[in-house]
Amino acid sequence: MTSTASSNSKLPPKTSVPQSTQYHRLHSLNWTINWPSMAAPESSTATTAVNNTLRHAFGNVLSFFILLLIGVLAFSIRLFSVIKYESVIHEFDPYFNYRVTQFLSKNGIYEFWNWFDDRTWYPLGRVIGGTVYPGLTLTAGTIWWFLNSLNIPLSVETVCVFTAPIFSAFASWATYLLTKEVKGSGAGLTAAALLAMVPSYISRSVAGSYDNEAVAIFALIFTFYLYIKTLNMGSLFYATLNALSYFYMVCSWGGYTFIINLIPMHVLLCIVTGRYCPRLYIAYAPLVSTCSGHAVRIHVILKVACRNFYS
Repeated sequence: MTSTASSNSKLPPKTSVPQSTQYHRLHSLNWTINWPSMAAPESSTATTAVNNTLRHAFGNVLSFFILLLIGVLAFSIRLFSVIKYESVIHEFDPYFNYRVTQFLSKNGIYEFWNWFDDRTWYPLGRVIGGTVYPGLTLTAGTIWWFLNSLNIPLSVETVCVFTAPIFSAFASWATYLLTKEVKGSGAGLTAAALLAMVPSYISRSVAGSYDNEAVAIFALIFTFYLYIKTLNMGSLFYATLNALSYFYMVCSWGGYTFIINLIPMHVLLCIVTGRYCPRLYIAYAPLVSTCSGHAVRIHVILKVACRNFYS
């Protein structure tokens, strides 16, 4: 008992700590403990964002180079006849289109619209400006004029021979854009590669096959891409581009009826099923109103429209 009492008497007296001091100690302790746990999620989020950005950039660069290779493949696979034989125009219609392009490059567009060719449809002759789709001829003539303005002296025949392979690469890229808009980048690359190698398209776009399908297939695919892009974005800018692309399609080939029939059917189906929205109106109204008014300015379209109306 004596030892216990003596030991208790040796203990230091208890001192009371103010509540404000206790609060500051606890606050500093919590701040020290919680600060690393608060910084860790922020740093991990920043690292994840950087990794996602790098991954996205790498995917875009890889897709670009794959598309470039697909374009080279689509162009080179159609040069077999030129490599094996020589640069010539094949078949009758391509040679007629070459004659028309040659006349355009020598005499100008005004003489082209008013040209009466007495060597075609002999012995009756043919009014060229009122019976041909001018898109192919104007495209090749513009390419020839542009190259000569850059002091690249290519002949009209050379430009006509290589027009179809060049636009086959454009068609592959347009297919990528169309499929990417619907299903994603991977599906777009696959579709572009398939279009570049599909035999039915190769037969209409080999070097020397200077016919309307050489540029019209690209215009067809690109018009559908811009239509879907306008539906997704609801932008008048893409709607205007869509109308211009469709007008180029009308100028190039009689297959423009595929577009002017399929798109109204899609719009009607959306209205019937209750899926109408303002973006559908933006995508459809400029296409019909603007392009239909300009299409009748093409002589062959006006002639066909009048014949169908009065028949």
